[in-house]
Amino acid sequence: MRVLLLTNIYPTSGVPNAATFIRSRLDALVAHGVEVVPVALRPTWTPTAQVLRRLAGRQVEDPPSEPFREATAPLGPAHARRRRLETRSGGRWLDAVTGSVLASVTGPVDVVHAHGMYDLPAGLVAQAVAGRLGVPYVVTMHGTDVNLLMPRRTGLYGRVLAGACATVYVSTALKDRAHSLVPPHPRAHVVPNGVDLSLFRPSPRAAAPTVLYVGNLEHVKGADRLPAIWRGVQDALPEARLTVVGAGTLEGALHRELTGPTVRFLGRLDQTEVARQMGEAHVLVLPSRAEGGPTVMMEAYAAGTPVVGTAVGGIPETVVDPWCVVPNGPDVEGALARAVVRVLRSEEDSRDRLVDVARPFSWRSVGARELAIYRGCGS
Repeated sequence: MRVLLLTNIYPTSGVPNAATFIRSRLDALVAHGVEVVPVALRPTWTPTAQVLRRLAGRQVEDPPSEPFREATAPLGPAHARRRRLETRSGGRWLDAVTGSVLASVTGPVDVVHAHGMYDLPAGLVAQAVAGRLGVPYVVTMHGTDVNLLMPRRTGLYGRVLAGACATVYVSTALKDRAHSLVPPHPRAHVVPNGVDLSLFRPSPRAAAPTVLYVGNLEHVKGADRLPAIWRGVQDALPEARLTVVGAGTLEGALHRELTGPTVRFLGRLDQTEVARQMGEAHVLVLPSRAEGGPTVMMEAYAAGTPVVGTAVGGIPETVVDPWCVVPNGPDVEGALARAVVRVLRSEEDSRDRLVDVARPFSWRSVGARELAIYRGCGS
């Protein structure tokens, strides 16, 4: 089987360790004998649009890193501040980027699989490409595309998803949210993100009780909540330590608020180093405001590390201990801090129990489930 994988979530030349959940899926499919042609949909801009984007403080997207091929088409001024797709110029862009995708692919494909329905929806491009090739297409959604963008584009998204052979969501909560906005798809699947069990595994804990945050330092991930959470933890356990892994727009503010010898900022790390930090930590905290199905949860469990998080998206359906999930409402920072302290004070060694939870979620099992979905498109 030959699959054309279209994605606007991909590792780049500037951040080669980004989108590991896409690269891991690709590798898992290849391990099952699938030939995958990975194409990254990268927006580029006309000179006038580039000026408008710079004035708006928007960054230029880096090109993808290997093995992803690049498909692109320039967007004009109408899309520089807000990417308008349901316009004549949006249609011209779709035709151009469809041609760019087809030019990057030689030979037949059996199915097109799109990851993401973001500002420039990969699913929309997959629909156009699949129509030109005369093959079915599958769309996977990961979180922000459903939680933030779908409510603004129900008509467009509904048409793209209705035409898909199958739709895939990384959590049941994300699927339910999508189906509250657009008609339910008869072949809607939930395939959670996986974990590399050879990399994420238990190891000796740090000497001091250690709280770990892994993720983008952004508002949607609740990174701005970390200072208040940390104050609550330190009030109860002054000897505790905080490790922050990730980067983003809140990085400067967090460096100013989280100071002193009890806090470490490690920036973005490759998966090997993330796994090491997971193994050393006593608890992972996820203060998110919205989520799809956070990969880091199962990575933490594979390392035998408990998770405390907010009751949003796929967190409640993934978390092992119900008391480790707190409502995303008033005093959420205090509630998260108290749950973290409870974990740190617990004398139970839950590592074996948590590893057992993670074991069925290997990337190989994710690849097998996606391959079964492809085969179902041919029936």
